[in-house]
Amino acid sequence: MDSQNRIGLVDPSHPELSAFGLGTAAVFMIFFGFIWLGWGFSSSPAFTDFSSDRVLPAARWICFYLAFLIFLAISIVAVVKARHRMKTLAIGPGEYRDRFSKPFRAICFFEGGGCAVAVALALGFHRVDLLAAGISLVVGVHFVPLARLFRINAYFITAAAVIAVDLVCIFVFKGKQVTFLSASATGIILWGTATYLMILERRLDREFKAS
Repeated sequence: MDSQNRIGLVDPSHPELSAFGLGTAAVFMIFFGFIWLGWGFSSSPAFTDFSSDRVLPAARWICFYLAFLIFLAISIVAVVKARHRMKTLAIGPGEYRDRFSKPFRAICFFEGGGCAVAVALALGFHRVDLLAAGISLVVGVHFVPLARLFRINAYFITAAAVIAVDLVCIFVFKGKQVTFLSASATGIILWGTATYLMILERRLDREFKAS
C-alpha cells in the first residue's frame, strides 16, 4: 500500500479535497439514515395510526421530512463549496476516485451480498420481523472495513453501535418492535455519524480560509 492510501479521507495537506470527501460521505449518511428512519417510523403506530388522531402522526412525518431536507441541504452546500474551492485550485475529485474507488466498490459488493443473505435467512426461517435487524447488522459490519479504508476511527464506533443495537433487538424484542428499534436506531446513528463528518468538514473549512 502506497503513502497515498495511508492518508485516508482526511488529508491535512489538501483541506479542500478532504472537505469534499467528508461532505460527500455525509450526504450518503444522511440519505441512508433517512431511509432507515423512515422504515422504522413506518412500523410505529405513532406514525401510522391515523384512526384516533390524524393531525399528530402527519405532523411527525412533516417534521421528519423537514429535518431531513434541512440536514441534506447543509451537507450539499458544503460539498458545492468544496467543489468550488477545488476548481479554484485546479484540483479534481479524480484523486479520491483513484485512491478509494476499487476497494470501496469491493466493500459495497460484499455488503450487498451480506444483505441478500440476511434477507434470504429471514424469509427462509419465516422471521420477517428480523429483516430490518439482519440487514442493519450487515450495514454495521461493513463500517469496519470502511473505517480502515478511509482512516476514520469514528466509523468503528458507528459499527459497534449499530451491531450492539441490532443484537439487543434480535435477542430481546419481538415483532414490529424489532423493526422499529433497529431501523430507527440505525438511522439515528447514521445521522450522528454524518454530524461528526460535517464537524470535521467545518474544521477543514476554517483551515482553508486561514491558509
